[in-house]
Amino acid sequence: MDPVFDTAALMHPYTVLAALAVVVGLLAILLVAQLDSRPQTRCYLLYATVHTVGTAALLAEMVVASPALKQLFDLTTYLFSSALGPVALLYFALVYCDRTDLLARTWVKAVLVATPVVLFVTPLLDQLVRSAHVVAGPSMLVESGPIEVYDAATEPVGYLFGVYVVGLSTYSMWLLIDYYRGQSGRLLRQGYVLIAGYVPALVLILVGIFGLHPFPHVPIEVLGFATGVPFVLWALFGYDMFGTVPVAHRRVVEGLDDGVVVTDPDGVVLDVNGRLAEQLGVDPDDAVGRQATTVFADTPFEPPAAGQAETRVHVDLDGETRQFSVSQSPLTDGRDRRVGTATVYSDVTEQRRREQELKRQNERLDQFADTLAHDLRTPLATARAYASELEREYDEPDAEQVLRSLDRMNTMVDDILTQAREGATVTDSESVSLAELARSSWEQLDTQDAQLRIDGARTIEADPPRLRRLFENAYRNAVEHAGGDATITVTVGSDEFAVTDDGPGIPAPERRKAFESGYTTRSTNTGFGLSIIAEIARAHGWRAVISESASGGTAVRIVTNPRVSIIDGEVVG
Repeated sequence: MDPVFDTAALMHPYTVLAALAVVVGLLAILLVAQLDSRPQTRCYLLYATVHTVGTAALLAEMVVASPALKQLFDLTTYLFSSALGPVALLYFALVYCDRTDLLARTWVKAVLVATPVVLFVTPLLDQLVRSAHVVAGPSMLVESGPIEVYDAATEPVGYLFGVYVVGLSTYSMWLLIDYYRGQSGRLLRQGYVLIAGYVPALVLILVGIFGLHPFPHVPIEVLGFATGVPFVLWALFGYDMFGTVPVAHRRVVEGLDDGVVVTDPDGVVLDVNGRLAEQLGVDPDDAVGRQATTVFADTPFEPPAAGQAETRVHVDLDGETRQFSVSQSPLTDGRDRRVGTATVYSDVTEQRRREQELKRQNERLDQFADTLAHDLRTPLATARAYASELEREYDEPDAEQVLRSLDRMNTMVDDILTQAREGATVTDSESVSLAELARSSWEQLDTQDAQLRIDGARTIEADPPRLRRLFENAYRNAVEHAGGDATITVTVGSDEFAVTDDGPGIPAPERRKAFESGYTTRSTNTGFGLSIIAEIARAHGWRAVISESASGGTAVRIVTNPRVSIIDGEVVG
């Protein structure tokens, strides 16, 4: 029975080195596989797996005794380490350096697709072309000391294949060098470690191709991957290699309308997008690798204080003062460790100008409403004085009715003035607790024997005084129409809040008129309550909706999320 293993080769130094390389490759795969599934992590796993399989095949080729198995393992080593290995390295470098834009280039497509296909097919055609010596010479079983391996004579095409391997590996290393060029701090140190790991691998490739070692028929270049693994693990766990590099993808950052600067935990600038360079006059090439406080010495690099979402800064640019909103977001890796900070500069100059103009328009509207109210109240006051005199001096029976009408007209003036003011767009808002404001608004009113229930709680950005008047008008409307012993319910949801009652409700045909100014079902009311609610809602960018409550009463809903759809039977104010 033929032996399975070549015992003479088991303890050969190259066999031991190959076994160690396999162990190192498996260790790298196991450690990296525990990390998050970012693209660069998956690409490195692919690269490590390809080379580990190729190295394991070389180890098997050296120790098995069967010539047929040796030829099979030689083919496996060739396909994985020689054909796919350089391609996997290039793809990893493109993804890691965020240069996947190069994949659109024809020559890169050819390298990543066409070249491996050609190299796969080459050994399969070897038997057909062996007699003509067309490709790389005849494959044969040769002895290198006690080791027997298959070898292909390195004719000119074989040397061209060596150029392919060296060329792709060198270009991949150049991508890494170009990425780390100009970096500083931990990123630069990470780059030194990572690039250093590929130097011995490149040396082994050259040594193997040119046969500059004691056993030239053994493809020692296959072991090159393992020499770089310790450096990669050092960069990975010592400098968080897969955590800090992809902190800002170039395509996303450059596509933003806002300026963005990305810094590492030490405050060193990692990236500056073109928009920020344009806004603040910062040179990206000069900024990267330097402390942010130095780069922005002439501009206010002021992050928001603790607890603040943003801060406002003013910058003098080309003789004009521009206002920026500055916000920060922490950048974390797959293990929720902070690896940097993204600071966003939003030019809000035009927005602030529009807000100021809107505020001036609101002030003019208030002034107009005040003038109009004054001009209306003066004759009303005069008429009321005469009517009171008639009632007192002459006991005129119609004077009391005139006085009631004048009082109602005076109330209508107040309501019209309120409606005009409430319709002005909200420019100053703050975070408000809906539940607390709903309850305090209720306590300010004479609600007779009515009961209030509040279901839910949330905070919302609003103008507190106007939101209070919205609740007050909703409560008055509910109590007046549902009765003094009604139960009023305030329901607070994530996209809306509502005030509902258990009264008779508004008939469906009448609901479409409910938000019209002056609409009322009672002669003693002015009919402005619901229209004021609608104005306040619109001023906040919300929608007021009337529908039937679950108990058959009236539900006044305030929809704060514009994406919420209105269903049939509901009326929008």
